[in-house]
Amino acid sequence: VNHWKEHKPYCKKLGLPESTARLLEATELFRTGRALDEAGQLDEALIKIRQALAIFQDLVGENDETTANVYEKIGQILSAIGLYKESLVKHRKSLEIRRLIFGENNRFTAISYECIGNVLFYQGRYDDALIGYGKALTVCNNLFGENHMDTAMAYKSVGNVLIQKQQFKEALEILCKAEAIYK
Repeated sequence: VNHWKEHKPYCKKLGLPESTARLLEATELFRTGRALDEAGQLDEALIKIRQALAIFQDLVGENDETTANVYEKIGQILSAIGLYKESLVKHRKSLEIRRLIFGENNRFTAISYECIGNVLFYQGRYDDALIGYGKALTVCNNLFGENHMDTAMAYKSVGNVLIQKQQFKEALEILCKAEAIYK
């Protein structure tokens, strides 16, 4: 796909480099992929977003926030399709990039841990999911403290795993913490 060539004359006219036209194309592909995802056209969404990823990797490199975000979206779509193993690879790549860029205590790093926990939860790997959710909870507590919505969401995820593991007393305790924050 070389739609970026359509932007090339406009960028040239404005004195912008060719890479700007390619960046616009990657952004269009990503947005189109997200729209297709929202419409439930997951296979088509995956194609567009993978095309965007290739352009972003070429222009900004592998270790960039944008690239991490695209990996996350690909992971979400793969999970929705039921391709959990491949999804996990993409979410772990997103986490690796985010940890490199932002460090451990960052909201986006917590989101990556949450996404990994989600995939493991869907696979029925509750002990592993609990580790991912626990790391997200730790980051949220460090960043936001006990009374923040992100912390509440992390508590809720941990509680849901504990329910699946039939640890109802612990689940109730954790879910009550989440509920108290939501109020």
